Amino acid sequence: MEIKRIIKLRANNQAKRIDFPKNFDELIEKTQSFLPLDDSTKRFQFIDEKQNMEINNQEDFEKFSETTINEKISKIDVNIVDKDLILNLKVSEPKEEIPQIIEPDDDKIKNEIKELVRNKMKDIENNIIQDIYQSIKTQLKTNDKKKCEDFVHMGINCNLCGMKNIKGIRYKCLQCPDYNLCEKCEGKGEHIYNHILIKMYKEAEESELLFRMNKNLQYKNSESNYKVDLTEFKFNSKDCSTLLQQVALSNIGEDTWKPGAVFKCLPGSEIKGKDFNINCRVAKGTTINIELNFENSPENLNPSINEYYVYYQMFNSDDEAFGNVTKFKIIFKS
Repeated sequence: MEIKRIIKLRANNQAKRIDFPKNFDELIEKTQSFLPLDDSTKRFQFIDEKQNMEINNQEDFEKFSETTINEKISKIDVNIVDKDLILNLKVSEPKEEIPQIIEPDDDKIKNEIKELVRNKMKDIENNIIQDIYQSIKTQLKTNDKKKCEDFVHMGINCNLCGMKNIKGIRYKCLQCPDYNLCEKCEGKGEHIYNHILIKMYKEAEESELLFRMNKNLQYKNSESNYKVDLTEFKFNSKDCSTLLQQVALSNIGEDTWKPGAVFKCLPGSEIKGKDFNINCRVAKGTTINIELNFENSPENLNPSINEYYVYYQMFNSDDEAFGNVTKFKIIFKS
């Protein structure tokens, strides 16, 4: 029975499984749909995690395909780098011995020997720098892993094994509502293979990552936009189950908002907010007052953290997002 082969692409804190591409061009195309590359001076850098080698062309891809032919899931790290950057992952060839310098009479021979010595010393220096770089990189990864192993995601449970308050690395699905996996269950590969999972070491990273992703989305209603007058709210205590805040919402775009528009709370918010429905027409240049309602759960908040972020965005009556993501900061005085 033929094995269905899958590649797991990993970029920063994101991960996505794709069907094994037929060639190098298809690998780039599938990566582009997962990680947009709009800068013509940049390129994708693919690194086979197992072989620790770059995949730069069709020949490299064929070698990678051959060495992983019996693997159900192959892993590739993806970086976005300058087109001119080449990372040399091959082991340096043994260096020739530096010839003994003899005091010659011929000035030309002297200069050639000096140039040879300079080149050899430069090679030695580069090798030392590379060794130190790899050593520091390995140490940082080890330290980061130890830190994340001890972190507890309060109130977040694994949807596969049922672990309560996931400890260590947490994976959150961007397509499924409120779906989380612990590191062990994510490695089983049992979730929908083409869904995007974000990798979180700490709770605060979730909202920051989703905020950056939402800002990079391309929206159909480019002529629509809005702004709010306040983005920072202060409350006396975390003990309240409901937090209310009045804000002024202005239409600064070219379109009139039709009834049915919604100011929605986005996934990744650290405190859940209710959506605000706009049931009237809002013309260009008009400002309306709305009340934001945050559903606070004091038992799920970290006692040592007093600042939280909530993300909102406008959606028209056809449920199309427009304008920039608004980042609200909630501060508890105690």
